[in-house]
Amino acid sequence: MRASARRWSSAAFGDAKPKARQGRLRVVAAGDFHIPFHDRDAVATLCEREKDADMLVIGGDFGDAHCASTFTKYEHVSYEEEHAGKVMVLQQLSETFPIVKYLKGSNHTDRFEKRLRENLDKDMLDAIMSMTGGILNPDLALIKRFPNIELAGWTTPRGQSVSWLALQGDVAFSHAEKYSVTPGFALRKVEEWLDDQTGHLGLPEVRCVVQFHTHAAGWFPWRSDMLLVEPGCMCQ
Repeated sequence: MRASARRWSSAAFGDAKPKARQGRLRVVAAGDFHIPFHDRDAVATLCEREKDADMLVIGGDFGDAHCASTFTKYEHVSYEEEHAGKVMVLQQLSETFPIVKYLKGSNHTDRFEKRLRENLDKDMLDAIMSMTGGILNPDLALIKRFPNIELAGWTTPRGQSVSWLALQGDVAFSHAEKYSVTPGFALRKVEEWLDDQTGHLGLPEVRCVVQFHTHAAGWFPWRSDMLLVEPGCMCQ
């Protein structure tokens, strides 16, 4: 497994897998890779076991943004090391899945933009955004290099962006910053919030909620016709 996880294309960014079929799709959810602390065996298993899927949804915290963390650090992880790991894993996922959707907002992904806004004045921020097409997050700039990876998020009818939420059919993918040691509690609170805010958010009917962030794994039926899922994590 470990060897296959490191077998990369000789091209800088290889060809994407052929486009997915239309109609009913088989969608795989995987998130919280926290590169470079990802589990390489798990990534290899994901690509091998789910290679016939039509779409992969990356549910946030793809990179750990370790160097941008304000928490006490007990080891040094350079930006270059983490960036190289993200490039390699994105290359592998891009070559495995016809369509990859990358959830735009999550607490670790947002670290870089927060630190930039805290430490640079407006003119410096404007200069950076003029070079990146309005992006302050290097992860979001990186995925532009892959033709079959696209940003996923949600926009309300009033034009408000909800970067940690995405819809695919009747499934809601969420990286809400909600956590509890009680199994399923955070997941239920997210579903309740989405149900309460459906009108404001302009959501279609949602029959399944997939909540990342907790690193927990489990699923259970909910209400009369729903399924709630916590998909675990892809990190060590």
